[in-house]
Parts: sequence; structure tokens; C-alpha cells
Amino acid sequence: MPRLAPGGYNGPRSPPILLRGPSVKSLLYRFLRLVVHAVVRVFYRRVEIVGAERIPTGRPLLFVGNHVNAIVDPILISMVTSMEMRFLAKAPLFKTLALGPLLRLTNAIPVYRRDPRDYPGGVVPEELPHDEMFRAAYDTLAQGRHLCLFPEGISHANPRLQELKTGAARILLGAEARNGYRLDVHVVPVGLTFENQGLFRSKVLVQVGNPFSGRACFDLHRSDAAEAVRRLTEDIDRGLHDVTLNFETEAERDFFLSTAEVLHGRRMLNETLFQVVQEWTPVYRRYRDREPAALEAFRAKVAEYLRYRDALGLAERSVGLRASALAPLAFPFEFGPLLALAVVVVPVSLATCVLPFLLCRRAGRREEELDMKASKILLAGFLYYPPAFALWAIAAGAFFGWPFGLAALALVPCLALLAVALIAALARHAEAGRAYILFRAHGKLQQFLLEKRREIVDLLEAGRAAAKREAPSV
Repeated sequence: MPRLAPGGYNGPRSPPILLRGPSVKSLLYRFLRLVVHAVVRVFYRRVEIVGAERIPTGRPLLFVGNHVNAIVDPILISMVTSMEMRFLAKAPLFKTLALGPLLRLTNAIPVYRRDPRDYPGGVVPEELPHDEMFRAAYDTLAQGRHLCLFPEGISHANPRLQELKTGAARILLGAEARNGYRLDVHVVPVGLTFENQGLFRSKVLVQVGNPFSGRACFDLHRSDAAEAVRRLTEDIDRGLHDVTLNFETEAERDFFLSTAEVLHGRRMLNETLFQVVQEWTPVYRRYRDREPAALEAFRAKVAEYLRYRDALGLAERSVGLRASALAPLAFPFEFGPLLALAVVVVPVSLATCVLPFLLCRRAGRREEELDMKASKILLAGFLYYPPAFALWAIAAGAFFGWPFGLAALALVPCLALLAVALIAALARHAEAGRAYILFRAHGKLQQFLLEKRREIVDLLEAGRAAAKREAPSV
């Protein structure tokens, strides 16, 4: 590589492309993939993947996703397929102690942004090796392999997609042009929707959209590359909008999610939630634009219901609980064995994992940016949990012999996972038991809450009917 002129970029370079076959680096990549997938499935209570069957085979793919949760996002996108993919990551990450080795192991391609925050002293070099980045991306697609990038260019916690950069379109069209437009690269949009990005044991929906090629822009790209890139970027934007929830403000997002929860009697994070938002958005906008006073009255009614429910400490699914008179007899048989097992497992797990747990929680609390919180917790987990497990294994081996040390190394993480599952199960049973006792003690309380919820649903139905009547004139 020739030496750059003064002021040029001297940061990380694009690593060579991995050769196919079971090389040591490839095997390490697969092992790392298994580990990070397992860790993410522990952090999030449920990772629901929808539409993975749409992913085509036999051609190079360009995965694109919304970027709302820093390093968690590429891990989630890699979970939609067993195919290996190469990621694009901002260049400064390659210099970090925690992520640099992992990025090099996964053969990631550094992206050089003109962002002062990426460079010491805030001085952006005059020359950046963009050509090297594009060449690495072109070569990857030309070899029939797959790329993943985030066209927004930044990680954020905004309630809607940010304006897309043109890099994804330039990579696809550039790779096709270098290979006679014969690669048949397909774009695969992937939407990531979080219940709460930084909350331990929350839910994630990973939704794969309809893949499409850039073939419609090939002829235009031969004569007007800039216009072809613009049109393909618009297609990518539409594809991502189809698999993401987009709201104008955070207050609007919270209102929609709360209303959907009340309407369906449970907290949702699935395809049904997308259908609810699409169905009720015209109703919301109709009232917002034409009858703002009626919308505010409806907001107040929803807020009143939620205040009552939250003051009683009830989840939405418990409001409609239908428990028979025999429920108290069945409850000990369901709750008792879980409690007995938890009495043994949870204290042992706490004793072995309390220090790394507290350190991870501290790392999360010190991070103010919502889109970075989970990433900081996961990185702290990789830093603190393995040494903790190893110390317990060494201690067991020193006192009882190496077979016990090896057993401890396998058993301690398993006990930690079991403790997490037991605590969640006990919480669900305790919630149902509390709701049953509360409704039995106050006979009309459940009826009062259900009537409040019915009023909200009736207002929603009336609003939908009004919006349908006015649809031709809108």
C-alpha cells in the first residue's frame, strides 16, 4: 500500500476476504457466531424472527437494516440466516480493545466517515480511503458472498428511520457495473423492533422484508449513475419502511403502543402490532388534523385507564383474567415446585454471578444513550462473566480436583440461565396469583377495569368508522 500524503488516512484497512473452507479463522468465526447468538437470546427474553423464508439463495445478498441498537443490530441480522455475511463498521471501532479483534475476526470492512467524532482532536483527514472500502465490498459480492450494512449511517434511538445514505445503492450498482451487471445482487431489508433496546429480558422482533434486485436501475446507471443511485436508495428506503414502525414523535409511538396493548388485551411485539399500527394510523391522523380536541379527550381516557391499572400493579393480560373457583387449589401445584427449585438454584446463582451482574448493571446505568445501553451491557458481560466462571472452576478444582473444576465450569453458567428462567416463571405466576386475589377481594374491580377498556375500544371503532366514511374525500 503506497504511503498517503500528509493529512491522509492511516487507520485500519479492509482485511482480505476469507477463503472458503474450514480455515482456523472461519471456524473461530462460526464459534463466535454461536456464542454471541446465545448471549443475545439470554439478554432478550424473546427474539422472534419473521420472514426468514423470503431470503433467496444462489446469489450474493446485500442485507440492510435500521440501526437503533449499536452492536446488537448486526448480531440480530446475522440470526436470520445461517449464511456467513461480511459487515461494514465505522473505522474507529477497529481501534477499540473490546471490538477491534472481533471485527477483524469477522472480516468486517472499515467505513471512513467525515465525522469529527471519529478522529483524534476532531480533525478529519483530507484523504480517506473510500475506494478501498468500496473495492472490498465489490469483491465480496463478486465472489457470491453477502454483505450487511445500515444505510442510516448512525445508531440512534429516534422513533423513525433517519434519512438513508447512498452507500448501499452505490455498492450494489458499482459491483454490478464492474461485473457486467450479471451478479444479480438482491437487497434484503431487515427491520428491528425492540420492546426496549436496553432492557434485560425484553422482546425483539426481527422482520425480513421482500428481497429485490437493482435490475430496474441498471440501464439508467449506464448513463446517469447519480440518478440510478438515488432511485435505488428510494427503493431501499421503501423496503425498510415496510418492516419498521415509524412515528413522528416518541409521544406518538408510546400512544400507539399503549393503545394497541389495550385493544388486544396484552403487550404485543409481532406482526399483529404492525397490522394494528397500519390500520389505526389513518384514524389517528384524521382526529389529529380535524378533531384535535376529540383526540386529546381519547388520550386522556387511555391515560386514565392506564393509571388505574398501573396503580393496582396489574399487567394488561391480567385485567381479562378468567379464574375459576378451583384456581387456588391448582396454584400451589404449579407455583410450589418452581419455588422449591428456585430456593436452591437462585441463591447459588447469585453467589456465583452477583459481582459480574452488578458490574454489567453499572455499565448499563452509566450509559445515557438508549441505543448504546444494551451494547455496553453485553460488552461488560463478555468482559466480566468468563473470568468469574473461570475463578469458580479454578476454586472447585483446587479444593476437590480437576474433574470438579471442569464440572463447575459447565454447571455455573447453566445454573445462571436456569435462575433467570425460574425468576421469570415465578414472576408470571405471582402476577396471576396477585390479580386473582385482588379481583376476589374486590368483586367489582375487574368489571370496572373491563368497562373502562370497553369504552376505549368503542371510541376506537367509532373513529375507524368515521375515517372509512371520509376516505374518498381525504
